[in-house]
Amino acid sequence: MTVSAASNFRNVSSPTSSDREVSSDPKRDAAAVRRFYPFAQNRLHDFEKREARNEATRVALFQQDQNVLKTIQALGVKLNAAQSSLATAKREHRRAWEFDIELIEAEIEDNKAARAEIRAEMQALTSPFDPNLIRKVMLRSDGTKLKEFVPDLPHQTPDDDAKMLASVRAEIDSFDAKFRDLDLGQLPLERALEKAMADIDKIEKGSAPDFSRTLRLQTQPFSKDRKQGEVVWPQRHLRGDEWETDPLRILFWLCGDEIRKRAKAEIKKLAKPGALSVAEREAKRKELESERFDLWRIEEALTTRLRESGRTDIDFRSAMPIQVLLRFDL
Repeated sequence: MTVSAASNFRNVSSPTSSDREVSSDPKRDAAAVRRFYPFAQNRLHDFEKREARNEATRVALFQQDQNVLKTIQALGVKLNAAQSSLATAKREHRRAWEFDIELIEAEIEDNKAARAEIRAEMQALTSPFDPNLIRKVMLRSDGTKLKEFVPDLPHQTPDDDAKMLASVRAEIDSFDAKFRDLDLGQLPLERALEKAMADIDKIEKGSAPDFSRTLRLQTQPFSKDRKQGEVVWPQRHLRGDEWETDPLRILFWLCGDEIRKRAKAEIKKLAKPGALSVAEREAKRKELESERFDLWRIEEALTTRLRESGRTDIDFRSAMPIQVLLRFDL
């Protein structure tokens, strides 16, 4: 029996095609062939499209792999360059540091030598400054000579002058402690109580909670409903837009009178006699400055007389006021 190609295609998928009776109808075989050819063509086109897509994907992946490889190579080059630059910078920094150390050591040596020269010059000179030379030419702006202060010292030996000078200098140096005690001394008790009560009142004034909102219905954000208001407690700032209830201000609101009472008792316990107001303190300062100025006068006169007697080892102190040194009669 003769079997057509179309019949073979139609029956090739059947596992029992050899046991079945195959039709020999030419029309049906021709129709099967006409149907098979377009189907095969479509399958071929689909296969070719998938192959093209796979090839494009493969090329794209290959190109991406090449780009990644180039990026890795570029990063490796940059890393090597960075490591090389870092090593170079470390070497340059160490050379600069060593050079700076050498400059500093040389400057230290130069300073030591300069200080040694200055000390040698100071030892060689009897006095770097002679006020008598300036006193002879002291003139006012109108050309008249300034009146010179004439010290009044007791007549005594140079040794007694030296002892007296040491005593006067010690007394002058003690004024530093007197001025420090004046600056750090207490203010009057009334002034301290006034300041403490004012500070307590200031804190207590704005520390009361606001209970008025609990008596009304408050509008809510993004809603037409109203809700009973809450108590507004005094707040303190934490950070940014964060706030919290301030317990210290609530304590002042609750116990303001007790805090005032305890503050008054504590201030009275700390108060000491001899407190001065600002005006009294200024008057006391002027009095101390006048006393010290008079002692400077005595020191200058003693120093001048001792130097004139040959005691060149005694010199005028740098802290001495220029008016005293030049004997301005103020």
